[in-house]
Amino acid sequence: MIMKCLKIIYFILILLSVKVGYSQTNSIDQHINVSMRMIGHQILLASGDSISRILPVQKELNRYEISFESEFEFVPDDLIFTIGDVVEETKIATSYLVEVEKCLTKEIVYSYEVGCADSLNLMPCKKRVQSRGCYNVYLTIIESNPNKSENQESTVNYLVIILILVLLVVGILIVNRKKKTQQKSTKTESNLISIGDYKFDQIQMELFYAKDKVELTSKESDLLILLHSSANKVVERDSILQSVWGDEGDYVGRTLDVFISKLRKKLTKDDSVKIVNVRGVGYKLIIGDLN
Repeated sequence: MIMKCLKIIYFILILLSVKVGYSQTNSIDQHINVSMRMIGHQILLASGDSISRILPVQKELNRYEISFESEFEFVPDDLIFTIGDVVEETKIATSYLVEVEKCLTKEIVYSYEVGCADSLNLMPCKKRVQSRGCYNVYLTIIESNPNKSENQESTVNYLVIILILVLLVVGILIVNRKKKTQQKSTKTESNLISIGDYKFDQIQMELFYAKDKVELTSKESDLLILLHSSANKVVERDSILQSVWGDEGDYVGRTLDVFISKLRKKLTKDDSVKIVNVRGVGYKLIIGDLN
């Protein structure tokens, strides 16, 4: 049962890690997509256009295409400043390439690259104004923000820690269960006494013969235990009455034979086990394998 639970937990954790990874990836994509639209919006505002629409952002690998409904003009210096502000605010990249393409000719009319802190930024012709026209802006993320990767890695590490803890707890439960089973088995065996081919559980008051089981009453159990403790020896009638019934009176004395008869019927499957009456003295449990 524990192993089955472990497999289920392990399967759930795998699904959870996949779901978290997918959710994080999906969330990052949405964040970048919004950032690209912010860039497009700021480009239009810089050209004096606050009403034109930005077309849906297209993505190919790490290259994002920002398209516009209307024509605009731009100053490279302003473009660099505008895109840089948005990238820094949204923290989508630490290194990226920007390309501006004419819609009709697919000609790259301006491009620049922003590198890591220890790299040179390549930004040519920053002051040259580009005339009004239809342009597509491409932003390629060369290196994403390391904090995002660290967050993903932290989540994965968190799931791994959970899995290890679950495995540890289940392992402890398995060990404890084995110990309890062994203790129970040892305890059960100590409760069993052999009477010929019979096994008698003193605690549960059950008599076993092969796969058959017979339940005994408390008095029958006490009587059988007493006779077994003096197997192949005569146990005096008065001693039986005192040990099993105590001071319950003469009525019990008259019913002793009834209980002996019941025990005999429950011990008939093994011919080597017999309860015999020693007239005028008491009873004797004869077990064939005892001398």
